[in-house]
Amino acid sequence: MKYENRPKMDIPKSAFEKGFDIIAGFIFFANIVYILIQWNDIPSQVPTHFNALGEADAWGNKGALWILPIVGTILWMIMAAFEKYPHTFNYMVTIKPENVERQYKNGKLLFNLIKNEMLLLFAYLTFSTIDVAKDGENGLGVWDLPITLGIIFGTIAIFMIRSFRLK
Repeated sequence: MKYENRPKMDIPKSAFEKGFDIIAGFIFFANIVYILIQWNDIPSQVPTHFNALGEADAWGNKGALWILPIVGTILWMIMAAFEKYPHTFNYMVTIKPENVERQYKNGKLLFNLIKNEMLLLFAYLTFSTIDVAKDGENGLGVWDLPITLGIIFGTIAIFMIRSFRLK
């Protein structure tokens, strides 16, 4: 069934979704403030890329620090816009009148979690990049990438299972 044939429902955000938006947004905003506060203490060259082991393997002007918050903000806004249209999401089960509300709520919650996990990831990467640049450390931790992937793919896996249970 194509999404054009699916019912459109106005499903308001849950208290959890609203709360997570606020918490992630606050942490992200605090990260931008951190950049501004630290700006004069940040060296002129900062890491611009880390390899899979977390080692800085490219360096650039400290102005590149703004790329992460800008991209994070743009992605968050795009995902926030799409989050309002759960009838357009891909679902692993057939959407029927008897499961539509459960599936849409599940899909919206998944989208909200991924959206905010991504925003927190961008905040963490910005903070870590500044830390590496200032302290001359070698890079991120070796566990940063596996933990990040585990959180994101773990969230997706949990919601795939939930989708089948809410069938």
